[in-house]
Amino acid sequence: MEQKVRTKPYYDELDIIKGIAILTVFYVHSFAKAPINIQDCFSEDVQNFIENFNMGLFFFVSGFLFSLKDSWPEFLKKKFKRILVPYIVFCCVNVALRHFFNAYTISHRDDNIFVVLINGQQYWFLHALFLILLVMKCVNGRQKYGIPLFILIILLSFTPLYKCKVLHVNRFVMFFPYVYIGYLMKLYYVDIKKYLSSWLLIAALFVLAITIFHFGKHSKEAIRFAYIPVSVLYVWGFSIKISQYMPLAKKIFCYFGKYSLQYYLNQMLIMFVAYHVTYYISYYGGIHIPVINLVICFLTAIAISTVMLFIEKQNKYLKIASGL
Repeated sequence: MEQKVRTKPYYDELDIIKGIAILTVFYVHSFAKAPINIQDCFSEDVQNFIENFNMGLFFFVSGFLFSLKDSWPEFLKKKFKRILVPYIVFCCVNVALRHFFNAYTISHRDDNIFVVLINGQQYWFLHALFLILLVMKCVNGRQKYGIPLFILIILLSFTPLYKCKVLHVNRFVMFFPYVYIGYLMKLYYVDIKKYLSSWLLIAALFVLAITIFHFGKHSKEAIRFAYIPVSVLYVWGFSIKISQYMPLAKKIFCYFGKYSLQYYLNQMLIMFVAYHVTYYISYYGGIHIPVINLVICFLTAIAISTVMLFIEKQNKYLKIASGL
């Protein structure tokens, strides 16, 4: 049997970054509000320190992985299979679950599937990513178009457009610059990687991120233009170190990174189940320690999502639905 030959460079750290990103998504969503209240047991900073940058990791990596080689038909075919099909299917499932189990949640119930699909709602990441990549394809990598557009969108982020939630325009305005910076990073990555591989720089970036978060956490501009890029860079650098020196951690993070899309899709459906499992374990087990309850919720959500992934991989229709 002939083996496929890899035609473009593969960087382990990219899967590691995606693995870290999706695990932090589980972490952030594990701060339950009901039926067990974990969220109020912690300072907002404990959650916000990671919540403010974890999705930025995905957008930076998406820009890095963006390819100009595909023709428009190939591009649209890939994005349809990888993004739009999972987006549509899981949005529909999410709406159905929220309708039938609304009494068990405190989240908003959406009955109009058309509005949900147009505006993104729970799966806003896929919605925003598709629109951003569509614009990136139109720019086609030409910096004479991309850089002016990049600057324009930065300027738009200071206008009321940044608050427009219709079609998730606000998400587009916020995250397009990260995708474009990720794309530019790929062009100069050989040199950039040399610097990001330095423990001294990683430590300095981490300290800088903490400092920016501490003094700028109430400023949206400080978070968007300083905290998120700095945080992405230190995580990126640390991921390179994991790739080089931590084989077990590398294996774990690469696994979650490889299936980060499926974990993202699945966890949005089952977090309320994880909340209830955590509540019953806490109630009947007499566990009233917030940190332990947080860990239980986190691990429960991962376990359920992993079982769902296993099932999805066994059925060809579920594989299509989940973008496998």
